Amino acid sequence: MCAVRRFAIGLAMLVLTAACNIPRDPEGTLERVTGGTLRVGITESDPWVIIKDEPTGVEVTLVEGFAKTLSADIEWVEGTEADLIGALERRELDLVIGGFTSNSPWGQKAAITVHYHEVVVVVAVPEGDDPPNDLTGQEVTVESHSETAGLVEDKGAEPNRVPEIESVEGPTALEDYRLENLEAKPTGHILTRHKHSMAAAPGENAFLVSLERYLRSRRADVPRLLQEFSQ
Repeated sequence: MCAVRRFAIGLAMLVLTAACNIPRDPEGTLERVTGGTLRVGITESDPWVIIKDEPTGVEVTLVEGFAKTLSADIEWVEGTEADLIGALERRELDLVIGGFTSNSPWGQKAAITVHYHEVVVVVAVPEGDDPPNDLTGQEVTVESHSETAGLVEDKGAEPNRVPEIESVEGPTALEDYRLENLEAKPTGHILTRHKHSMAAAPGENAFLVSLERYLRSRRADVPRLLQEFSQ
């Protein structure tokens, strides 16, 4: 009898411990959003978020799919990163998107999801050209006013700054998802990597787990979406 009783007590403690580990939302975000309205802050970051008459882009498409799994409508709120993250921290928004990366400086004010896609910035050349073995002294085309110029200089190359990369004529620094559209190939020289994530309200763990589960299920679709929205 004592053994049975000890087993029953142990089982009860196990169930209680498991229940304590279930993700919870102190503010009830997942429960409120399900069948309700998902409030999403958006800031322009092509091709992740493109703001025209209606929001579009890679992350907009992903969020629309996530909302469907919750039978939720979406309220889009446009603003600056700082304003949107501030609203997120105060629970005035449920989610903010805009090409954020997993090392985002907003990590102290928001719950940054695990990354759902990694973008590699590479030096590329036209498909028919031989790639350079060494970038030292090479002229590499980069888009103006971006970190890429500094990354190219770190490799010993000379940045050739242009307003926008519309074609690849020689060594060019660009994101890997643009290679196919620009008929270019990587040279093997990697400049940096960006792991893309979204920002959710801090502490709303059930909502965050649900979002991350959905993003993991869509990882295979992201390259296609990047091709679609970067043309």
